[in-house]
Amino acid sequence: MAELVVRHWNGRYAEIHTYRFATDLPLRADADAVLVNWCELRITKETAGTVLYQNAFVTTHPMNATTVMPIVRAGRTRWKAENE
Repeated sequence: MAELVVRHWNGRYAEIHTYRFATDLPLRADADAVLVNWCELRITKETAGTVLYQNAFVTTHPMNATTVMPIVRAGRTRWKAENE
């Protein structure tokens, strides 16, 4: 499992965006399970350390340190569109 930490200024205070991701994980416990890539985003307030947002995504897109941020952004956009 890999981790990427990015400090982000939202205009009022600093946030810490922590991306964790892993590749080629079995979707279930069977021997013939489909392999997927998993990522998680946790946003915390820098000063207080309180968690502002946390969510995880599963995808078949290639996952690495350069692609995890756009994949999470697309996942959050899709979630927002489907739930509002």
